[in-house]
Amino acid sequence: LIAYSVAPGLAPWLSRRFGRGRTMALSLLISAVAVSGLTLAPNLTVIAGFWVLTCVAWAVSNPVETTIVSVLSGAALGRGLTRYESAALLGAAAGALGRGWAFDSLMPWAQAVSGALLLLACATLALRTVRGQPVDVVATARPSAVGQP
Repeated sequence: LIAYSVAPGLAPWLSRRFGRGRTMALSLLISAVAVSGLTLAPNLTVIAGFWVLTCVAWAVSNPVETTIVSVLSGAALGRGLTRYESAALLGAAAGALGRGWAFDSLMPWAQAVSGALLLLACATLALRTVRGQPVDVVATARPSAVGQP
């Protein structure tokens, strides 16, 4: 909970440095590592470490995703955010169902691989979706301090 509360502060810095699409993809890649690690973790200490990593990844991703949807929605902000949240909830339900099935049906290594592959596919889709859009601008100059030209 602490990591999920503190980590969103990284999102603006990462977005300015690498662009929103890359920041979102990076958080999904980190999440893929964490999902695999959680599946194969040998003890509670390792599980706790991967949970923190997962929380950091999603805490960085969420504000970036919301910003991207907000910018691309334009004047239809309410509609855009409603569709985004609906898709996110549907994805969460499908993910929980799929992971539950995988937990009951697959070997641990197959669970780890399937979860990581799904998140890697999402990272690829995220990069392709925002490429060339006005939301994926990387800051080239540092903003001047207040009162300076």
